[in-house]
Amino acid sequence: MKEVKIWEYVINWGTHKCSNNLSKKNVNEWKKENFDELWEIVKNLVELIRFNEISSESFSNAVRPYSLMFSREMYENLLWNYIKPQQTNKSPRNKKLQPAVGGFGFGQTTQPAAGGFGFSSTPPSGFGFGNRRR
Repeated sequence: MKEVKIWEYVINWGTHKCSNNLSKKNVNEWKKENFDELWEIVKNLVELIRFNEISSESFSNAVRPYSLMFSREMYENLLWNYIKPQQTNKSPRNKKLQPAVGGFGFGQTTQPAAGGFGFSSTPPSGFGFGNRRR
């Protein structure tokens, strides 16, 4: 199954679980509280999605509308995957993502090393999605 489909299923499931019936609202009309509630529902699943396997077009269409759900640093790091892509290997889903060796991952605020951002060729194993925008 393609990663963008997994993303769409997670978002669809999460919006149906939200108290404000978000599944029937246009995401462009959501308030900050709506994104916060959705994040709390889906955060443990989102960290297992291999965003580096989502095409830039699919990312723009499917992930970008939910950008306010992510912390600024997390979303910027997702975008860096499309600005400066790294070699990709399919990573197992049973492990959480972690920052690339020599780069930095979601939530870090230090400058990246020369190796680049976020998505390395080494298998990931933990990403720290618990600290989001606050």
